[in-house]
Amino acid sequence: LSSRHAAVGLGYAGAGVRAGGAVRAYSFRYGLPVRPGAAPMRWDGRRVEVSARGEADLPVSRFPRARLDATIQDYAHDEREAGGGAGNRFELRTATAGLLVDQAEAGVFGRGAWGVSGLWKEYRGEGTSSLTPPAVSHAIGIFGFQELRLGESGVALQVGARLDRYAILSRDDAKFGPGRERVFGALSGSAGVVVPVGERLTAAFTLARAFRAPTVEELFSSSLHAGTGAVEFGNPDLDAERSLGIDAVLRLHGPRVSGQVAAYRNAITGYVHPAVLGDTIVDGHALPVVTYAASDATLTGVEGALEVAATGNLVIGFGGDVVHAERADGGTLPFLPPARLLASLRWDDGARFVGGGVRHATARRRISEGDETPTDGYTLFDLEAGIRLLRGGSLHSLTLRVENAADTVYRDATSRIKDFAPNPGRNFALLYRVRI
Repeated sequence: LSSRHAAVGLGYAGAGVRAGGAVRAYSFRYGLPVRPGAAPMRWDGRRVEVSARGEADLPVSRFPRARLDATIQDYAHDEREAGGGAGNRFELRTATAGLLVDQAEAGVFGRGAWGVSGLWKEYRGEGTSSLTPPAVSHAIGIFGFQELRLGESGVALQVGARLDRYAILSRDDAKFGPGRERVFGALSGSAGVVVPVGERLTAAFTLARAFRAPTVEELFSSSLHAGTGAVEFGNPDLDAERSLGIDAVLRLHGPRVSGQVAAYRNAITGYVHPAVLGDTIVDGHALPVVTYAASDATLTGVEGALEVAATGNLVIGFGGDVVHAERADGGTLPFLPPARLLASLRWDDGARFVGGGVRHATARRRISEGDETPTDGYTLFDLEAGIRLLRGGSLHSLTLRVENAADTVYRDATSRIKDFAPNPGRNFALLYRVRI
């Protein structure tokens, strides 16, 4: 395993204009986990990303600011057996842009924002076992948000809406056949109310309608997927996921204690998930055959976090989350996360810091049909220490992190490869940052 990363950025702050941009480059080479007896696989790849953001003050008091964001990304990787030979190449080019206009507060109208965003993606694969056909995706969305003050009590109504159009066009290909276009559109939105409960407590309730279009992989896959160790077939007739959800949040904000707890319930029509059809033999090895199915499902969960400044520069944190999901037909959704508990302890005087954390996940025994593997519970320990120095107007920081310090062997319930590959063991990271 080896990787290299470099980034450079430049910014400008004037009286009425603020702008900045960055270029990031990343290259990597690593081996892929494979099923027992299969030939070792290796990925070599690189990614180059150019991003820019500009913000300007507008000569209109009702709309004081506008912000423009844009990103262009060029990604490619080669996948082949570690010993060399023929392989596949995958390329992805992405461009995104968004314009956001802030709305000033006036009377009963509180915060507001209006905007438009766009997305363009081009997929290209070469090789006998390419996963998807060449394809192009493009999307556009128009959205708005408005807060309304309800009286002098601090109660506020927050409403938002978004109109999306998302299109995916696969190209004609000798392996995958004639191209096909799928177009998805939706009007989604949310309405919520924020209610102060005493001086340091705030409650919020939200009802939201959301939308997600299926990906190129979910629609058009038709090959062995080296990353998951399975033969995958897309479902070109999938519809978009549409959900109706409600959530309630209670936030605590005090001088030495802060935190929140949230409960939610989402009813999803056409929840897209992998479904195992059986096994097949590829190069003498039994591999699962997976397609993408859609089921109506309900997800219910609770999550929370609490942070306490115990004494001096010592901060203690606690957190956790749990989700329960079920299909309308009584089945179980695959690759669900287990219930988790988190705790952390951190000492920080501004110039030096040291801390650690504990992550505990429960066993996941209730799994989906097919050959999904149940997972045991596990507990992981993380450590961190570092220093900060101010030199010449720049802030320098040096951080040492140790993840999974006890080198625990564990398997993530959400992993597609958990049945033949555990998660990473002990990991060291030394980070040096300069903030100018």
